[in-house]
Amino acid sequence: MKKVKIVFAGDTGVGKTCLMNLIVGEKFSRSQIQTMGVEVRFLTKNIEEKEVNFEMWDTAGQERYDSLTKQYFRDAHGIILVYDITREDSVERAKKLYLKIKDEIVNDFAIVLVGNKIDLENKRIIQFSQGENLAKSWNCSFFETSAKIGTNVKEAFEKIFEQGFLKWNSKKEYHEIILTEKFEKSSCC
Repeated sequence: MKKVKIVFAGDTGVGKTCLMNLIVGEKFSRSQIQTMGVEVRFLTKNIEEKEVNFEMWDTAGQERYDSLTKQYFRDAHGIILVYDITREDSVERAKKLYLKIKDEIVNDFAIVLVGNKIDLENKRIIQFSQGENLAKSWNCSFFETSAKIGTNVKEAFEKIFEQGFLKWNSKKEYHEIILTEKFEKSSCC
């Protein structure tokens, strides 16, 4: 079975775990415990008539875990970078994480930027256009979601699953080509 690794990143309390829980069929919970380190969940989907096992890595948002970033993102095919539309600091944290990921991770991966908690529209600080412009500057897809009421959650995940699968598929083909070339070069005699 094909394995595609998707990593959730963002500041603490932005709703990464709640979003992931919805995707694996659990209900929203107000009393979500903070993730410590990383939690991995699995979801099997059919894409392009192939059964694909998605490993979803829910990373802790606390800065004290930043030293582990490189390990968490190693071999990722897709990254969901989440911020809270009611907190400016969560956008700044997302920007820092994006730069850290781009600087430290050498593999090619897809990114979807998610502005979460749109159910709190009356407390909104980050406008839709700000998130959209940030995503354009990073050349990635953008969604605003609500883990609480489920708005756009499925759409955001379908996008990262599709893009992550395409990244996995392109890596697979690349590795097959490299192996073939190495075999042909070593079998000259």
